[in-house]
Amino acid sequence: MLVYSYSHVMHGFSARLTLSAISAGAAPDSSFHISGVIRDVIIGLFDTGIWPESESFSDSGMSPIPGRWKGTCENGTDFSASLCNKKLIGARAFNKGFLAAGGRIRHKDFNSTRDFDGHGTRTSSTASGNHVPDTGADTAASDILAAMDQAIMDGVDVMSLSIGLGQAPYFDDPIAIASLSAVERGIFVTCAAGNYAFPSTTENGAPWITTVGASTIDRSFVGKLKLGNGFSLEGTSYFPQSVLVSD
Repeated sequence: MLVYSYSHVMHGFSARLTLSAISAGAAPDSSFHISGVIRDVIIGLFDTGIWPESESFSDSGMSPIPGRWKGTCENGTDFSASLCNKKLIGARAFNKGFLAAGGRIRHKDFNSTRDFDGHGTRTSSTASGNHVPDTGADTAASDILAAMDQAIMDGVDVMSLSIGLGQAPYFDDPIAIASLSAVERGIFVTCAAGNYAFPSTTENGAPWITTVGASTIDRSFVGKLKLGNGFSLEGTSYFPQSVLVSD
């Protein structure tokens, strides 16, 4: 059963196959575990979805949608296309590969781009949201490729992926392959370095990807917090122990 066909990130397709077809050498789908101000840049974010009612996505003061934008805003479960605006200019859900592989949408989740997890809303608001004062999920490799393929067709300037597969040879890494196609078209691609240390230090390390993440060192800076009842807590801190604070 054909699930997706790709024409921009690569020339190929993903399909649900019989066991005999798989044993003949077809590659199985992989699973990902779902990281100054410039105006008029179209950013394609690939994550758990978005909560469009957040004030971070208000289009107050936004300029008109760039004419090069070719995308659309999809209707779906608890998500109306009318929720898009001059800030959130498009939204699409890609889960056919996940469903074809036997995955099920949890009863609390949404069969749409609405974000139940919250991760996608946070990363998208960091990348492109407005300042607001006072204020785990899985997917299939085929779905990520479909989203990136569509983003190229839609005309994005930036791809930001807060997901990763782990260490894999570039020729066997769907994100690396798709990102190279995007970069060749002048699209800036940035990916999360991952949240894991061993057995590898980073993910998404292809040289054409800007890989972003925090790091650590082989030592700790310890500080102590003494409570009013005399109980002391010790933990990592850059606050020197020698500093005394008094009322």
